[in-house]
Order: sequence, then structure tokens, then C-alpha cells
Amino acid sequence: MQISTIHSFARSILKQLAHEIGYGQNVRLRSFKYAKKTIIHELLDEFFSNRPVEQFLSTKINDYEFVDLVYAMWEEMEKKGLTAEEIQEIDWGVVAGPEATVIHETLQYIFSHCEARLDELKRAENAITMGDLIRKLKLFTSSKDKMKQLSRGHFIFVDEFQDSDAVQIELLASLQKFLQYRLFVVGDIKQAIYRFRGADYKSFEELQEATTGVAYTHTELQINYRSSASLLNRMHPLFERWHKQGWLTYDKTGRLLSNEESQFPDNDWHVSLGFEDDFEKALATLPTKKDKIAFIVRTNRHAKRLKDYCVSKNIPTSENLDGTFFVSPPVLHLKALLDGLLYSHEPKFLLNALQTPYFGYFIPYHMLVPFGGHKERIISFIHGRTNDDFKQYVLSLRTLAPMTVIQKIIFDKQLFVRLPHYVEQQLLEANKEKAPSKEDIELAVLRYEKNLQHLMVLIERHFSSQHVTLQTLRDWLQLQISTNRTENEPMLEQHTAQVEITTVHRSKGLEYHTVFLPITNSPFSAVEQQYFLEEASEQTKKVAQRKFGWKVKVKTIPAVTEYENNHFKMLKTYEDYEQLKEETRLLYV
Repeated sequence: MQISTIHSFARSILKQLAHEIGYGQNVRLRSFKYAKKTIIHELLDEFFSNRPVEQFLSTKINDYEFVDLVYAMWEEMEKKGLTAEEIQEIDWGVVAGPEATVIHETLQYIFSHCEARLDELKRAENAITMGDLIRKLKLFTSSKDKMKQLSRGHFIFVDEFQDSDAVQIELLASLQKFLQYRLFVVGDIKQAIYRFRGADYKSFEELQEATTGVAYTHTELQINYRSSASLLNRMHPLFERWHKQGWLTYDKTGRLLSNEESQFPDNDWHVSLGFEDDFEKALATLPTKKDKIAFIVRTNRHAKRLKDYCVSKNIPTSENLDGTFFVSPPVLHLKALLDGLLYSHEPKFLLNALQTPYFGYFIPYHMLVPFGGHKERIISFIHGRTNDDFKQYVLSLRTLAPMTVIQKIIFDKQLFVRLPHYVEQQLLEANKEKAPSKEDIELAVLRYEKNLQHLMVLIERHFSSQHVTLQTLRDWLQLQISTNRTENEPMLEQHTAQVEITTVHRSKGLEYHTVFLPITNSPFSAVEQQYFLEEASEQTKKVAQRKFGWKVKVKTIPAVTEYENNHFKMLKTYEDYEQLKEETRLLYV
């Protein structure tokens, strides 16, 4: 039995068929973010090499903002699973006005060449992106001869199938069609909440259409083991109302039935103007230390508001948020340590490294003022204050690998022994009015240790097949800190904090004694989107071209100038309605 994520399953297929598209079997994963931006810059230069650059300047768009916008568009295309051929065939619509025409033609030029340039680089490095793991499968899924190189007749069980995207559905259909796979897919379209990643909430319908002639046995799972009967009965009219509005697919077979009655049939759910009184009562009446209260919020910003509230009340919390890993203290501290080892001749990097919990020194900046910015004298003073503690590790990099030196520092300096004291000082600094409780310190130490272990695993996984230099490691970590907002912090299995602050996406599938939805009045379309890629709808399949709508806003004093193509408003109307349905499914979850 092979148990894997959809991406690692895709990678195993790609490894077997890599020779069909010019890759070796030991194909690696890379982000190529810097490479993509470089390619966009090069194509922008090429486009204006034989036409007046004043045309671009007349739009008043900053070139770096334009490059970022094009990069984001490219990422959206990859996320939605478009192949190089499909990107070249995009329907860009029409525009009006000379400035809009310049933007329009520039976009068309860049996207007709960018994938080919990137593919050359990928082949040279025998590397692909995470998005490639799925979309490159399109090169095989329609070919019977290529697919027949894989083994036949397996059973495949897919959980959370409602979160599958169009390419994943095509892959399953292809495995069934050419290799006689037996499919068993489980999911609930009412819980499809990953549309922003390219998931298609019509996945069951799409699979049936893609495997014409296959007879499926349908089984409904209606028993809910998490919620009481009275809670489900009170929610039922709301679900029905959302169904009538067209926001939620909810029929008789979709109604959930509880496996038990409520302990508090008249008081298990209510709406109030503020959560504070209810929360403190609930906290005081939790049956055991293992029982938990969850604050479920929509964004990390909302989570911070609740964290500040709990800190003010001296209530320990754990956080289970989206994409915060690469801005967590253990990651930032390791980055400071790498900077210090790499640039030990620069006072600011040396100081930052020594003041991480790896060394724990504190050198007040006012002690450095008398040196008048003289680097050598500052460095000499710092080494004198720290008994040349750091020097030996810089020298050891001549003979030892970077990760060996880091492990040596962790062992020699007894990082995990000294961590509680360091964490306590940080918590005191953050809240001078109250001393942190023992529970607060234990929880923060546990989170730090878990995150550091997770970081070491990610580094090992990313650099497993290559010799890593200190510069390479530092550059990779800098890139993740700057751009990676998808990596989540590992879950804490602990009973110290009885309150967990979590986002809806991270709470899915978990269970709590009491749940609060404390912030429900924030508009969910607060960020104005600059582009939309048409969904893989029936019309798209017939036309074989995806429409792309774009809008560029340029702030020029005193006015704001806007440029857009003719697809933008139509696709925005569609997207606004789809977002409403996605948010309804989030509320259902």
C-alpha cells in the first residue's frame, strides 16, 4: 500500500515518465522565483529593444511593480494547472487607448515566451516546481501509449476529493481509462474551501463526465460524530436558506444527523454582541484540562487581535494559523546565525547572531557608540566581550559542512537547556506589566523546539541530493522568509493551553469542546484583485482558450489612472459570486 499526498503521488509518476519530457529520474523540486523574475525582466527588455521605451514610461507604471504583477499572474496560471501550450493560447481580449495597448502587447509578448525560457532552465538543472508536479502530468494523461508504461489495475482511494483541481481529476480519469484503476473517492462538496489554490468544487461531477460509461456506487455519509443533535437542528434552516440562495449545495441527503443528543439542549449555541463574558464563563466550566476552547477566525490579522486580548487577560493560548512558519522566531534566529557565520566581519551581523538564543549574549548598542562606526575596533570589542566565542565556529567552516557547524553550536551552547530562560525574557519584554506564567513559558519553548525541528527537516529534504554551501543555505532561507506564506507551523500536541486560536482552513477536521466565531463582520472582498483567470468551465473546454482579465491601477498625483482589458469586469462578476459561495462553504465548515 502506498500512502501519499497528491503531489508526492504525482512526483512518483513523473519520475517513471520523466524521460518522455527530457528530465532525469532524480528530478528535484525548486521554487524558481528569482529565475522567473529574471526572465520577466529579460523579456521586458527584449520587447522594448526595438520600440521606444517612452511608450512604457507613458503608462506611469513602475517597472518593479509591473514585474511583480506579471510574476503573480504567472503563479496564478501555474496554480490553475495551465501547461505552456495553454498559457500561449490565452485569450487576452481587447483594450482601448494607447497606454492600455502597450500593457496589453507587453503581457502577450512575455507570456508567449516565458514558459519556454523557464523550461530550458528546468531541464538544465533537472528540477521542477511544486506546481509542475501536477500540471506536467497533462503531458501524459491524454496519451494512452505514455500512460501504459505505468503498472495497471490498482485500487486508488482519494480522501477530501472535493479539494481536487481539474488536472488531478484528469489524472484519475486517465488512470481509470488507460490502466483500469478502481476509484474510491470520498468528499463533501459543501466543504470545498481551497478554490483559491485551484481546487474545483464541481470535482465529483467533473470526474463522472471524464470517465463516461463507468458505473459508480454512491454512498451517503450522514452521521456527524462531532456536533450535537440540537446544534445541527438549529443550523438546518440556515443551510436550507443558503441552498435556496444558490450559495450552498444542501439537499435531504446532505443533512447531517448527530450520533448523540446535546448535554445542554437549550444552550449549546447562541449569538451575542460580544464574546468576552461567554468566553470567560466557558473557560471556567471546561470539564477537564484536556478539553479545549477554539477561537476560529478568518485571517491571521484577526488571530492577532484575539491573541492580544488573551495576553491582556493572562490566558495561555496556542495558535494554529496559516503560513506563519517562515516568519516564526526559530527561522529568523537561524537566518541571523547564518548571516553572522557568513559575514562575521560585519558588526551588525555578528551582533545579531550573538544575541540569538544560540549564544544568548546581550551587548547594549550604547557601548559601541564611542567607536564612531570603526568596524575593526567594534569587532575586536565584541570578540573581547564574548571571549572569542564565535570565532571558533567561523574557522571550523573551513573543514566542516555548514549544517555540521550549526548542529555543533546547538550541542556546545546547550540551546535547549537555555531556551526557557531566553523565552521568559522575551515574554517579559513583550508584556512588561505581567510576568509570564509557567504555562506560557512551557508552551512557547515547546513551539520553538517543534518549529526548529521542522526547519531542520525542511532543510534536509530540500538539500538532500546536493552539497550545500553556507551562501546557498542562507539565500534559500532568505527567499522562504520573504515569499513563503504557505508553510504552516507544526501542530502542538499538548494540554498546557486550553485555548486555541485557529483559522478556518487549519481547524478543518479538528474537534473542540466549545467553539467561538468571534469576528464575523469583516468584508471578505477587502483586497481588490488585479487579474482573473477564467475557470475550466464547459465553455472553456469547447473554445480551448482561457480568458484572462487584468486591471492596472496607477497612482498619479492628484488622480488614479486605471487600465483594463474587456474581460476584466465579466470575470470579476463571476469571481465575486464564486467567492460568496466559497465563503458560505467556509462558514459551513
